[in-house]
Formats: sequence, C-alpha cells, structure tokens
Amino acid sequence: QVVLARKPALEPASVSALVLQADANLDGLRASPKFANLVFTLVKSHGAALRPHLPAMRRLSERLVGLLRKTTLAALTKLEAAPS
Repeated sequence: QVVLARKPALEPASVSALVLQADANLDGLRASPKFANLVFTLVKSHGAALRPHLPAMRRLSERLVGLLRKTTLAALTKLEAAPS
C-alpha cells in the first residue's frame, strides 16, 4: 500500500491484475484493515486507471468489513461521477 500511495505509473495490465487478485482473495481478507487500506489506496491513488474496473471495485468495496468501507465507497462514487 505504501508503494501504491506514491502513485507509480501502472500499466493497464498491472491494474487489471491487482483488481483480479483483490477480488480472488476477498473472502479471506475482507475484514483485514490492511487489505481495506490497500483497496482504498488503489482507488484514491489510481482512480483514472481503475475506470474500466469500477463495477468490480464497487462490488469488492461493498463486501469489505470495517472502517474504510464507507470511505472507499464514497471515493468510488466520486470517481464514477467525475467526467472521463
């Protein structure tokens, strides 16, 4: 999450892989604060790159448990409302 917070340039394939892996591991990590922080950091730092994956990120974020769930969903809503 620290690396993502520094906003490195990510290839679209890397973003896709991150989203797929987050979704694949969600059941075991959905209550983890570190996992929630990773998802939130991905949304906040790489929102533009996530545009093709917004539906998947919303589904993933809705299943999170913990304090960052609402914050992540709010960030996704803001991202969805922003012009492309």
